[in-house]
Amino acid sequence: MHWRHCYSMNISGQTIFTITQVSNQIKYHLERDFANIWIQAEIASCKPYPSGHMYLILKDGQNELSAVIFSQNINKLSFEPQVGNKVLVYGDLSYYSYRGQIQFQIRNLYSTGQGDLWRAYEILKKKLESEGIFALEKKKKIPRYPKRIGIITSKEGAVLRDIIQVLNRRSPHVSCLIYPVPVQGKNAAEKISAGIDAMNKYGKVDTLIVCRGGGSLEDLWCFNDEGVVRAIYSSNIPIISAIGHETDTTLSDYVADCRASTPSAAAELVSE
Repeated sequence: MHWRHCYSMNISGQTIFTITQVSNQIKYHLERDFANIWIQAEIASCKPYPSGHMYLILKDGQNELSAVIFSQNINKLSFEPQVGNKVLVYGDLSYYSYRGQIQFQIRNLYSTGQGDLWRAYEILKKKLESEGIFALEKKKKIPRYPKRIGIITSKEGAVLRDIIQVLNRRSPHVSCLIYPVPVQGKNAAEKISAGIDAMNKYGKVDTLIVCRGGGSLEDLWCFNDEGVVRAIYSSNIPIISAIGHETDTTLSDYVADCRASTPSAAAELVSE
């Protein structure tokens, strides 16, 4: 180990460090080398505090590690942590030098079954970010007064009905072109991508809404497909995403030109 910015005394050939010098070096190397890591563990204790932070003890068969989820990340969690949960957590190790304590700062926390999916999500998200696909300057402006709106969603369920009701009430003069697709399951991503491409080839649409209702992580997973994300990015028609609940964020939401909290909210955006 190379000590960085370390000042010490040398007595009879022996280097003597202060506690602060040692602590500073531990903090520097630990937080540099153990940032953005995944840890698989079981929750041994879990306690929310009035501050909004949540403090946990993570364990495996032999050791324990203190952890914290800060308040700004609590609402982003995919489920509520409970004692006994087997989890995959993502974040950074930190060193509180005043007390000589190591703590894991959790940014994302998933049940073990969901962890592999979310690890793939994070890897793909970083890849697409590095290509500039999510950049704000690449986003197209949503037309203020569209004349024809394309809707890509399932023909089953309440989502399509809700959108049409909003449009009929607020902008009855606006016409709709519906491209029905499955919004979950094995072939959904391929069908959604094909729908976006077909709408662009047709061309006579001002705005596209890509949407579905709420569901589990697995239900929404097709909207994290790389092919769907790239189809949205390549679209010449501005796209509004309205996928799942407001707390659900898919990669399709990041790349879309505008994100709406619900399908009905998307319809309201294009019918002001």
